[in-house]
Amino acid sequence: MNGALCHESSIPGHFVCLCPPFYTGKFCHQHYNPCDPLSDPCRNNSTCLTLVDGNHYCVCREGFEGEHCEINVNKCFSLPCQNYGDCEDGVNNFRPGFSGPLCDLDTNECSSRPCKNNGTCVDLSNRIMCICEPGYHGSLCELDMNECEISPCLDGEDCVSRTGGYNCLCAPGYTGKPLSALSVSTYGYL
Repeated sequence: MNGALCHESSIPGHFVCLCPPFYTGKFCHQHYNPCDPLSDPCRNNSTCLTLVDGNHYCVCREGFEGEHCEINVNKCFSLPCQNYGDCEDGVNNFRPGFSGPLCDLDTNECSSRPCKNNGTCVDLSNRIMCICEPGYHGSLCELDMNECEISPCLDGEDCVSRTGGYNCLCAPGYTGKPLSALSVSTYGYL
């Protein structure tokens, strides 16, 4: 039936049929689908493909392998995280300063321009350093320095602090050009 090849078996009075693709049963009378959803041989939400010879092939989702996608592959063993990243199967747990599927890409923390008041950003391993312009300080150069605290003006001049610097004003009764600029060292903070 259905193109089956039947022949006598070694047991007298019995026979065995070799069924063509997509048929089963003693007489090859039952049609079957190797990827029938009720008896799907592929596990873990994989995709079952029906082959022309009546067999099936399982296309596994990422993280699974095996003939029926029954083996959960732990990527932490075969693809460990770099740069001391914490590996969890199927999850990326980056250390600060790194990204990528293996925590192997160095992140440029200076790309967001974190240094204020024209400070220069230096990208270090998982941290930054800001080199501040004269008159500013703080980890991000966000603080205006009060240069008048160090009494930079001479001969009784009054110090007036301004953003990023100071001015010296002559005392009453004096004339001339007051000292008007301070040579402040550049401050860098981590």
